[in-house]
Amino acid sequence: TGRRELDLAVFTRQARAEDLVALVMPGEKITGNVDNDVKITGPLADFTAEGRVKLTEGSFRGQLIARAEGLYRRQGRATELRDFTVASLNAQVSLNGRIGADGRMDLDVAARAIDLGGLHLRFPYPVSGQADFRGKLTGTPAAPVFGGEITASDLKLNGQGLTAIGGRLTITNDQVDVPYFGFSQGEGRFVFAGGIRFTDGMIYGRLDAENGGVAGLLAIVNLPVKDVDGRLDGQATVSGTVANPSVSLTGTMSAGKIKNYPLENIEVDIALNNRVITVNRFLAKQGTGILAVRGTAAAAGPLDLEIGGRDLDAGLLTSWFDTAVDLKGKLSFTAQVTGAAYSPRAAVSLEISGGMSDNAMFDALYGLFVLDKGSITVNQLLVTKGPYRASAYGTVPLAALNREGRARATIADQMDLKVRLEQANLSILPLLTKEVAWASGQTKGEVTIAGTLAQPLLYGS
Repeated sequence: TGRRELDLAVFTRQARAEDLVALVMPGEKITGNVDNDVKITGPLADFTAEGRVKLTEGSFRGQLIARAEGLYRRQGRATELRDFTVASLNAQVSLNGRIGADGRMDLDVAARAIDLGGLHLRFPYPVSGQADFRGKLTGTPAAPVFGGEITASDLKLNGQGLTAIGGRLTITNDQVDVPYFGFSQGEGRFVFAGGIRFTDGMIYGRLDAENGGVAGLLAIVNLPVKDVDGRLDGQATVSGTVANPSVSLTGTMSAGKIKNYPLENIEVDIALNNRVITVNRFLAKQGTGILAVRGTAAAAGPLDLEIGGRDLDAGLLTSWFDTAVDLKGKLSFTAQVTGAAYSPRAAVSLEISGGMSDNAMFDALYGLFVLDKGSITVNQLLVTKGPYRASAYGTVPLAALNREGRARATIADQMDLKVRLEQANLSILPLLTKEVAWASGQTKGEVTIAGTLAQPLLYGS
């Protein structure tokens, strides 16, 4: 006719997607084998193509596609998709909607069993698990925008297991924005809002915790703090970049632990900026005792920390130094920690009352120590038991405090500790050296503990 009407049926089998895409979508990266049944009707200048297409053993922008199949209708350079399904190694996606003549997309997307670890996204740490997504795909094929809801029964972020997961997110190019993301971890509940830009690693966000596990939270926000745990009610905020994050943590903790040493009712206000941890407030209670920390600590730089405690269980020292000495009693102390993280220096003064160390009991212990460069300088150590007194001064290798250190000790780990026994009893010796299990009798004179950790020497008069 004059309108040059078309009425064609075209059947294609095992055609290469690269050849077809070069004709209809030049520059798009699609590979695979195509089967296509299409009915073309209407005038040549404005025809309508309607049919079913199937792609197998292909890929789209580097993502492998096992199978893609669905109905389509193309008219006036606009395309409508119906019941379109895409099965890949990482997910199964259904699409319904329209791609306008200008390339703008308006598609309803439902994705099931998305393998997050298999996506081509640069997460800051290992991510695994499967999630479901339902939402809208807008924008253009060159700059798509995903927006919708994500749910999952369980995921792992940086080795931390999450359950009861649900949230909303928007993905634009290389940026993910999360207005809301809630999840449970053990008995705790967390709610997060934030985002990440993968091109430069920019991050921002806030995490609210209710009875949340601190060790797991620190791992999720990628904060390198070890040997700290407890149940947190509070907030953590993050900004900066993945390579150099700024993090603040405020709130209260219960059932707290530092190096497995139990603490309770902990108030925290800690920040990380430019790889420097600032402890604005750390106040912990243990019965009637109090432990407080303030100061700064750089991950690979200087330390400036003040630590103090009053009426604490002396077992705190056992935990902090991983020592095999079973120390009991009421501990009060102050410590000024300086130097660097790789070579700290600590000036310590302490007092223990009503104490016991393994088999040795004592009424009080007073000490002034400096820990520096792998050595403990004992400026003053005074132990009393009833009418008896013993004092000591000298140096002891820091490695002497725990079994692992003694096992790695070398000839450089020399001891030079002088013990004055003018008003003492030999029963005090088991407290001063593990080499003596039991002793008794009044003493006079001075004993020197020397030699190495592997071959100690005990001599004097």
